[in-house]
Amino acid sequence: MKTFILLTALTTAFYSRVQAQCTPSIPSNAVVISSIDTINGGFDPVWVCKGDSFHTGGGIFNIYLESGAFMSTSGGIDSIFVENGATLVMNGGIHHIIYEKFTDLTLAGGIPTLDSCSGLFFNYSKAPSNGCFSLPLASFQSSDTTLCAGTCIDYTDMSFHASAWQWSFPGAVPATDTVQNPLNICYQNPGNYDVTLIISDSIGSDTLHMNSFISVNPDIAVTSTQNGNMLSVSSGFFSYQWYLDTMMLNGEINDTLIASLNGNYIVHVTDSNGCDTMVSFTYLNPGLSESISDFEFSIAPNPARSLVTIRLNQRFDGKIEIYDMWGKSVLSTKLNKASTEISIKHLASGIYFIRMFSGSSVTVNKLVVE
Repeated sequence: MKTFILLTALTTAFYSRVQAQCTPSIPSNAVVISSIDTINGGFDPVWVCKGDSFHTGGGIFNIYLESGAFMSTSGGIDSIFVENGATLVMNGGIHHIIYEKFTDLTLAGGIPTLDSCSGLFFNYSKAPSNGCFSLPLASFQSSDTTLCAGTCIDYTDMSFHASAWQWSFPGAVPATDTVQNPLNICYQNPGNYDVTLIISDSIGSDTLHMNSFISVNPDIAVTSTQNGNMLSVSSGFFSYQWYLDTMMLNGEINDTLIASLNGNYIVHVTDSNGCDTMVSFTYLNPGLSESISDFEFSIAPNPARSLVTIRLNQRFDGKIEIYDMWGKSVLSTKLNKASTEISIKHLASGIYFIRMFSGSSVTVNKLVVE
């Protein structure tokens, strides 16, 4: 029984020693070799970076060789950790060598003690900040920080030394992400929102938490009235711009418009926060020759990103056109059925108008492209 207890204790101690040797910590007082250096004598630990060389003729060191580092020694009483891909040339001395691949060693003399590790991993948690590897530093920017409700934005990672990302967007959709640069993060409700980014790599991690980083303003609440050809919306907003179908009406920048032609009128209203909305009217004077069609159509989804489906309340035979905010036609096609799918992948984000013509009749709806 005593022999069994002794063997168990020795076995446990052996494996604990091997584990400690194969996962050494780079100490905070390590001397960093970042070029070519020679040190003969001393007690400080030495950390040799990739592509750099360390030479010693003696001394008592703990030496850590990164993959791609080179060291030569002709003496000393050292513990030398040789990561796979590093090179150690020993011509003499008394050394304890902990290595990953024997092919990395050239032993021409001395009294070495050799310990092999199936994997040699350095712990950088206490390593000096000016060492071979810089610790991760989290940083980011967003495409906007002051938004209107229902707006989507993009985030760009600006971090250093990151290989993994954990984003948190409380109050947004989606609320989390793990890609480097999250796109289309949408905020539906007004308020102030925090953003957190946690980055990490093989050395460590860093967290950046930004309180109230995103400010979301409420939607515009606009009321409209129509009295004959007098079209009005709520007063007191920052700006107004009226359109007849997709044509901008120059000089019509007030909250009231007197319609002179049959058609679909739209007013673009913007508040002091830059939030906006569109209000539409239909004016039809039977005494005017131009007529408004009796067909209606819907757009789904709206807002949209790549494809939209247009559905009409009846079979349609005519033309469909999409215009931008400045009245420029960006798409035109024939349509002779009650439902069709249209690609809008080529359109930039913004507000557009879909206008449908059948004879002298016209119907217009707004389309938002994300």
